[in-house]
Amino acid sequence: MKGITEKAVNNKEESIFGNICSQLLTTGIIMKISQVGSGFLDSLMVSVMLGSAAMAAQGLSLPIFSMAGMLSALLAGGMQVLCAERLGDCDKDGFSRIFSCAVMIGGALSLVFSVLLFIFPLPMAHLLGANESDPVLLHGTIAYIHGLAPMFFIGNITSLLIPAVQMDGGNKIVRAGAIAQAISDIILNFLTIKLGMGLFGVGLSTTAAYAVNNAFMLTHFLKKDRMLKLVMPKTSPGELFNMVMLGSTKLVKRFGEILKMLIVNRVILALGGSLAMTALATRNSLGELVFIVADGLMIAVGITTGICFGEQNEEGLHEVGHYAHKITFLSFATISALLILLAWPISIVYGHGDPGLRKMIIFSCFALAADVPLYTLVTSRISYLQGLHKVKAMQLTAFAQAFLCVLISVAAFGVLFGTYGVIASFTFSNLLLLIATYVSLQIKNKKLILTASDMMNLPSDFLLDKSDVLSKRVHTKAEAADASESIRRFCLQHGFDKKHAYFASLAVEELTINTVEYGFPANQSKQPYVALRACFKDGKLVIRLQDNCPQFDPVERIKENIMSDDPTCNIGLRMLRPAARMLTYIRTFETNMLMIEM
Repeated sequence: MKGITEKAVNNKEESIFGNICSQLLTTGIIMKISQVGSGFLDSLMVSVMLGSAAMAAQGLSLPIFSMAGMLSALLAGGMQVLCAERLGDCDKDGFSRIFSCAVMIGGALSLVFSVLLFIFPLPMAHLLGANESDPVLLHGTIAYIHGLAPMFFIGNITSLLIPAVQMDGGNKIVRAGAIAQAISDIILNFLTIKLGMGLFGVGLSTTAAYAVNNAFMLTHFLKKDRMLKLVMPKTSPGELFNMVMLGSTKLVKRFGEILKMLIVNRVILALGGSLAMTALATRNSLGELVFIVADGLMIAVGITTGICFGEQNEEGLHEVGHYAHKITFLSFATISALLILLAWPISIVYGHGDPGLRKMIIFSCFALAADVPLYTLVTSRISYLQGLHKVKAMQLTAFAQAFLCVLISVAAFGVLFGTYGVIASFTFSNLLLLIATYVSLQIKNKKLILTASDMMNLPSDFLLDKSDVLSKRVHTKAEAADASESIRRFCLQHGFDKKHAYFASLAVEELTINTVEYGFPANQSKQPYVALRACFKDGKLVIRLQDNCPQFDPVERIKENIMSDDPTCNIGLRMLRPAARMLTYIRTFETNMLMIEM
């Protein structure tokens, strides 16, 4: 019976990084749905309650959100990767230092921009296209800009807080903040419009909604067991430059998308007129919804890859890659299938009774359904490259996806198939990019058929000899004893004396047994497990123990045991402390991680 139980447990083996990705993906989807939903209702209320002129002014001002996003993307994206690396290396001080640096610099720059935008709204209105020839549009745009001005500062702080709070175990707070922001934006929009505040009130409502989200994020700092702290930022120009370059993905992508739309819109109008433009606009609007999972997965892959990079964990990267492909398949099996089934009713809603337009919209839905898995794979790879500091490859892939491959596809398929070719070009551009990536890696690896490791194209630092890495998954007491013996032999194989090898094996055995037997309270049915990984590099042995149990800090327990009069209390941990060069504990994404360096 015991053997059957252990086998059943192993069949339900969980993935540490798969669990982290799942948490991030769920949060990302909730955030995106809240954002898209509130934006849609926001526009609907402006259109119905304030009229077409107000709708035009709001639409004209939308690039302001892109401008705000560019500033936050440069710092938030890079900060997210570097902070994830610090967590992978169990560097709590570095985690807070990088976060504080990004907040100080991002906050200062965005505050200056907010003040200038509030004082000088007219130049921005002119830049957006409003002028004195249409005073109603100009007045509405200025009013909306006035209301949105503080959003640059508040929104950028929110963008910096969200990934940091997530990594510090605040996923629930981030989800609650996103939902609260959406709800408060809708309620405040309705109230300000009813109070006669017009577009200024609409802009102010959006700003206030970001402030509500900020308030949720700041409650995280009331927790006593948090790692994240605001400290005096100490960073080198090189590290700051690295942060900006790693965060440049969205900037490059936004720039490419602007160029893409300028060209594609002209081509589609020339080939198919306003009907074709309507079909393309429908396709783009639906894309906001169907790519929600892909956008959430992009965040998940970026952070988990960063953690693996800091930990130098090749096995973890394989787990992340497996998870990304699983989600890609599920997206295709659900979202793509649903889009195909709904193509006909969607064409009725957006087709305005025109048979030609309805036909194009149905084709757009089919092309978009085929694009879901391709887009998901490409965006996941961009985040993967970001997490591995492959900046040039990351930027090139982002620009190719946003513009270059689309331009090639439009030129080829637009000539061959006209309007339908242009609509399908977005799908073929992602396929072209994936093929180009595969061929380039074939050339690099000099192999026709590539393995998963070949596709990962890891930095040289990850390519440790297999004999220098030990990985075990512990679910039972028997497996804990086996892991302990494996660590003892691993230490001896790498030149450690019998005394230190014994200390390491005894500590591993005690920690893993305590976790699998007492990790969860007796009234809970969850199965505890420990992911053990040891690697030898540069004359150092690093042992990492990760588990899925409630928070428990072994380092603090060691300090308590030293004060204890009972010499047998946690003897494994007592003996480990003088033998280890460093002991570090962190908790992130509902996972305990202990790093032992010997």
